[in-house]
Amino acid sequence: MAKLSIVGTGLIGTSIALALKEANINDLDIVGTDYSRDSRIGAQKSGGFDKIENRLLNAVKDADIVILAVPVMAMEETMTYIASDLKEGCIVTDVGSTKRVIAEWAASILPQNVDYVGGHPMAGKETHGPENADANLFTDKVYCIIPSPSASKESVEQISKLAKAVKAEPYYISLDEHDSYVAAVSHLPFVMSTALMQCTSESENWDDISHLAASGFRDITRLASGDPIMHKDISVSKLSADSTTFKTLCSVISPVSLLIIALISFSAPNLVLVAFCIADSIDDKIISLSIDFSLATASAILKSSTLSDR
Repeated sequence: MAKLSIVGTGLIGTSIALALKEANINDLDIVGTDYSRDSRIGAQKSGGFDKIENRLLNAVKDADIVILAVPVMAMEETMTYIASDLKEGCIVTDVGSTKRVIAEWAASILPQNVDYVGGHPMAGKETHGPENADANLFTDKVYCIIPSPSASKESVEQISKLAKAVKAEPYYISLDEHDSYVAAVSHLPFVMSTALMQCTSESENWDDISHLAASGFRDITRLASGDPIMHKDISVSKLSADSTTFKTLCSVISPVSLLIIALISFSAPNLVLVAFCIADSIDDKIISLSIDFSLATASAILKSSTLSDR
């Protein structure tokens, strides 16, 4: 019987276990472990695991596949702790959402007779913990696969089969492409969502403001309620990968923020002036859009003022 060990029985780890159970794979023993007693208890109650181990080394002993579903900054320590106890031919994969740093740790820590194949299912929830796990979490979602240069074809195929077993779509991608693209579509949206939530909730009028917040505000701030530990680790480990996307974002936000400031002043001339002042810092397309927006808004304000005077 093949043994698959999941280290980290939170939302993702337990959801993988549930999905594999639902896939009804023959002769597969699914073992889980977590440093948190509550997570171990929750994972046991989920019904996704054949066995929950209290000790990490017992969980990975004789495992054919080990899935690391721990926070990114815990990956290095976890690999170091289990490295000497992994059996020859074991495949180690992970679900971390930043890949280069994890791949570098795997290359320097894991023994040569163990294959590392990076993985990242593009799925999640704003809620976390095994109690929120869902067997259908990965259904029709992209499952990024980033093999190490030394990984065998057979090992890569095993992780591809695992992705398909949880009803996800395997997607092969390089380390740098993964980290750059995921920064743009996942990590920065979280930062923006958190920033908006902090900006509004720290207002002295938040009690009144919150009564007016409807579906639009809920949708744009939903990400801010995600796992803080996970996102802290992502941010710490991906500063270099995020920098290009962040700079691009800032180049767009800067002129928009100036326009918002001008809007607050309700001055049509200010709007037009701001549009031209930002010309040196952004490309022609943004300049044109900014000027168009400024003139259109200025026109709307003037029309509104005219109507209110009547």
